[in-house]
Amino acid sequence: MADCGEGASPRSECVEMAAGENAAGVGSAEKSGQGAEVRNAENDGGQSRMQGEEVEVTNNTKKRRWRGAAGPSQETPDASSPVEASNRGPMGDQKEVNALVYGAQATASVELQNISVPIRFGDVNKLALWTLTTTGAPTCWAQVKKMPLIQKFLVVYVSGIDRALWESKKEHMPNLASMFGTPLTTVASSAVQTPLKGASVLLSVVVPKKEIRLHQFQAQKRRKLVAPPPGPKHYLLSESIMRKYDFPLHTGLDEQGEKICPAGYVETKPAGEGAVVEKMVAVDCEMCDSANGKELTRMSLVDENGKVLVDELVKPENTITDYLTPYSGITAEMLKNVKTTLRDAQEMFLKHVSRETLLVGHSVENDLKAMQILHFKILDTVVMYPHPKGFPSRSSLKMLSDKYLHRKIQNGAHDSVVDALAALDLVKMKIKLGPDFANGDSKKLTHNKKLVEVLHEQQVRCCLIDRKHVLATHSFPAADEVSIDTDESAEKAVIKMVQMSSKAKFVWTQMQDLGRFYFQRAKVQNGLLDLDAAEFSEERLIDKLKMVDQRIGNIFQSSPPNTLAVVVTGQGDTMGAMAKQEDKFKRLQGLGPTWGPQDEQDWNILSQKVIQGLCFVKVKGST
Repeated sequence: MADCGEGASPRSECVEMAAGENAAGVGSAEKSGQGAEVRNAENDGGQSRMQGEEVEVTNNTKKRRWRGAAGPSQETPDASSPVEASNRGPMGDQKEVNALVYGAQATASVELQNISVPIRFGDVNKLALWTLTTTGAPTCWAQVKKMPLIQKFLVVYVSGIDRALWESKKEHMPNLASMFGTPLTTVASSAVQTPLKGASVLLSVVVPKKEIRLHQFQAQKRRKLVAPPPGPKHYLLSESIMRKYDFPLHTGLDEQGEKICPAGYVETKPAGEGAVVEKMVAVDCEMCDSANGKELTRMSLVDENGKVLVDELVKPENTITDYLTPYSGITAEMLKNVKTTLRDAQEMFLKHVSRETLLVGHSVENDLKAMQILHFKILDTVVMYPHPKGFPSRSSLKMLSDKYLHRKIQNGAHDSVVDALAALDLVKMKIKLGPDFANGDSKKLTHNKKLVEVLHEQQVRCCLIDRKHVLATHSFPAADEVSIDTDESAEKAVIKMVQMSSKAKFVWTQMQDLGRFYFQRAKVQNGLLDLDAAEFSEERLIDKLKMVDQRIGNIFQSSPPNTLAVVVTGQGDTMGAMAKQEDKFKRLQGLGPTWGPQDEQDWNILSQKVIQGLCFVKVKGST
């Protein structure tokens, strides 16, 4: 791009003025000639010469001038020009200007650059920021032409289709092949990156280091001015946080208005008269895999002074399929003569923990599920010591203990008493040093911000259509939300939303049926789910792919013209990769056949296959 003067940006203001004069019909011979050159530049793909100097003219350069939502231009043109009027007027005026500049039936388009070069999984949201806001930076892999015409930006996330699967099965996905054409390849960070983590990457924006350092400086100033640290109540989990972290909760109300516990669960009871209330008790449990899922094998309770209250082995009700000895430390020999049942363990727990007790632990929701107990006063080190990357990432208890307590734990099998004591001491340290201590961003140089929050700051209305746990994590109060349970309901909700011209400009949804298919298939193959293996055959996989393709086709065909649609597949069968990784770990620990060079080679091939997802990008044309 030629230099257009002092301080010129990639969206060159001097070219915008030329384009504005063209749109306004300026009458001088010199300006008319320049306007014609700009029109010719538009027609020849964005390159032209004016008065012997090479000037790049693209739709991106006109974005500041013609999109009212993008804010006023830095230069002040003639107030009577239609372009300036569009910045002040309603959306209808802006559409008139677009029609004047591009033609009434004009549509935007997108060209993918360097299609053979993979892009990072997180680069997709950068295209949304560049297209919809004034703060985004251009992408090197996609060029949007006539960008001001874009009416909606639609993202459909379908985890489970890797590049190899696409190449071998694309004849069963005709809509993706014909409507979107050749996709780009995306590369995920890990072969075992879950679909939830993938959604987190796509719906997050990295905040610049300069902003993070300013936040750190302000936090340091606050530490010098704040009152003494708050007490334990400050850190108790709210119901919304418990729901976000998947704690067991009441399932509803009965006819008398009483809250209903899940089947098999018991709820802690109020403390008796004269009992010590709001005391702290730390808990940690060990579990095994059984025919009915995870079951309790050991329960440990420690009081706030470090005294062991309970340390009991528990006999699971169902047949054990995996003792998980490398993690739990539990063996068949240890449980051989154990008579304590889950109901016995519940009674022991209720003896020491009342409704008022502050229950301490690490990922306490897993302990409560194993014990089948409801309790609502929780101090959880996972939340009190947040991971630098934010939810759903979690810091391990082993790492927290090593970093903050300088105490080595879990060097081999876990010990639930040792783990409970570590969680207790971490909670005490946090309470003593205050909320700003180990708050997850005190030393890191990058930080994630919600994509919809960034878009909202630029006056872009957003709508997220997804499962409740995704909405709870990635939505924003000003964004529209539609909670769905199935891919069918997601399809209907998206079609309804994109057809509302006055509604959200950024629309997100996720298809999860294919991921659920992989999850259940892995469980069946490992004998952890009693379903007919024929339901997970190659033919059933093709049926799932056909259905996904049909839903995407219906959504795209129902979208209005100038909808920029992005379909991201994330990666391949991560559940299969997780099962292979777990098998590798067990065999390296001597629990099975020796892990040899051929096994390692097969694992590397599988990993490289799974991390390569797809990104389809297309602008809907006129109908």
